[in-house]
Amino acid sequence: MQRILVGSAGYLERQGGIRMLDYVSLNLPFRCNYRCTKCASLERNIKREAGSSLGLDEIKAIHAEARNRGTRVLAFMGEGEPLVEPLLPAIVSHASSIGLLPLVFTNGSRLNGQISGMLSASAASLIVNIDSLDEGKYGKLSGGGSLETVLDNLKQAKELFAPHLENQCEYVRIAINMVVSKSNINEIPDLFSYCDQNGFMFSSNLPIHIGKAGGQPEFLLGPSEIEIVKRFSQPFGTDSNGQCAFLRNGITYSMVDGMLLPCPYALETEGRYGILDKKDLFGSQRSVLDGIRMFEDRFGRERCLLRHKDYGTFSKPDS
Repeated sequence: MQRILVGSAGYLERQGGIRMLDYVSLNLPFRCNYRCTKCASLERNIKREAGSSLGLDEIKAIHAEARNRGTRVLAFMGEGEPLVEPLLPAIVSHASSIGLLPLVFTNGSRLNGQISGMLSASAASLIVNIDSLDEGKYGKLSGGGSLETVLDNLKQAKELFAPHLENQCEYVRIAINMVVSKSNINEIPDLFSYCDQNGFMFSSNLPIHIGKAGGQPEFLLGPSEIEIVKRFSQPFGTDSNGQCAFLRNGITYSMVDGMLLPCPYALETEGRYGILDKKDLFGSQRSVLDGIRMFEDRFGRERCLLRHKDYGTFSKPDS
């Protein structure tokens, strides 16, 4: 039986198809309790630690307008660890109350009973990053994180985030994402088995070669290694046509200043597309997509903009 994460592109396709603006991604101020070797944000935008200039009421108004325009998922992918953001419970609870599905990317270290309860009550789905089931290796890759803590948190969360069966699919609300490097590629089967035993969706993922991971030999996988990763890869935002729905059927804005981004991790492009117009979300989305199409007309289309071989050209201010 196929296992699908609630809120993923695969899930939305099975719920009537993906709409023009199905995803809104909110980039939180950069705060994180990890210092991962693969981090795409830490060395690129420390200024985001300053805090938010958008008030909670304004954020709620944006999400209410998005819901009125047909948006179904509110995603928290960037830029740091969402569960350390003080306003997250209020934002998630409000989103759920107006019919949005919260989708939270997390390292799982703060996923204690209280936070799990709040997220479960808000019908959220979780994507937890685990790059190794070896405590020492996990600590090295995460910059000091505790694997034992994360696994204990997941054991408790598993009881709250129950799956359901529908139309020959098992719809789950917890998924594990593994970013693969040379040091952990041999652990893909182990993490796959862990997810299978616990009823979680699993996906292995190639690193983004920006930020801390840029140029590190550890993350420069060869062709045969890339093929291994792809065999276990089920990117949560990828639709059946192999396109990123977060990018092409969504919009990303920063909680710090309201600036539009093509992707939660495309920090170099900040300021290029202006500030989100909450009265014209489709117009804001079009301005970003037009820029992406111009780039793709010159350099071709790939599933992931940040993994595009010419992303460096796209991210330049004058590109």
